[in-house]
Amino acid sequence: MKKLLLILFIPFIVNAQQISVMDAVVLKEGSDADYLEIEEFWSKIHADLISQGKKMQWSIWKTLPGDPLTEDSKPADYMIFNSYESQEQYDASQELDYVAIAQKVHGISKKKAQKMIDSSIDPREATRSYTLSIQAQAAAADFNPTPGLVCSISLMQEKNDCLLYTSDAADEGLGVDLGGRRII
Repeated sequence: MKKLLLILFIPFIVNAQQISVMDAVVLKEGSDADYLEIEEFWSKIHADLISQGKKMQWSIWKTLPGDPLTEDSKPADYMIFNSYESQEQYDASQELDYVAIAQKVHGISKKKAQKMIDSSIDPREATRSYTLSIQAQAAAADFNPTPGLVCSISLMQEKNDCLLYTSDAADEGLGVDLGGRRII
């Protein structure tokens, strides 16, 4: 029975280590076309990183008109998700030479690659970044979003410690929180 339980819990252990960075992008008025051109440039860089196993997934989503993520912010025009298999993979992505990758995937000079990367923020009024630790996900592992797909994003922020008592833990007088840490 212990072997069966271990096999069943392996996917959840892997998911608990995933890191995603969500960028909420607010564009300057009238800069949608410029922004999409820049994201097209970046899409080849992301595809290369994914094919090399340096990133798990990248996607960009156009938001529907609605409420902002926080009370003191403008609603985002786009949401960008960069997902990594682990904290280590995310940390390693901070050290990548994006200019060299852009040169390789676009076949352009170092100067042109640097100029494109530097101009990436020009159409943006603001970018708010959120680091998300993926505890569980409802989508299948082979989920591949396609243009036109509509989704809902529900973010949660921990407000206090939450204890989950299992019948075994209750019998033993132990508490286990949702993060899997043992609380006595």
